Amino acid sequence: MHILLTGAGFSRNWGCWLADEVFEYLLADKQLTPQMRRQLWSDKNSGGNYEHTIQTFRDKAKRYRDAFHDGQYRDFMSILFGMFNAMKAGYSQQG
Repeated sequence: MHILLTGAGFSRNWGCWLADEVFEYLLADKQLTPQMRRQLWSDKNSGGNYEHTIQTFRDKAKRYRDAFHDGQYRDFMSILFGMFNAMKAGYSQQG
């Protein structure tokens, strides 16, 4: 068995973004709601990142089980998928 351990920024050489760039991308997305923006800032200011924001929206969707919270989680994930697809496109062009 072979295991490759990589550190933060490993994919940077191929055009992928660092955490601060991901944060900026998310804040600039036109689909971002005020609640999403507040949660992103709250998580960043407490030392977290967008992954903490995902968890918060997922937890709220499970807890409240209503259209609003389900939508917030689904819409935030959609923004993230768009971001990762943009990175994938850039990554693919490097080859």
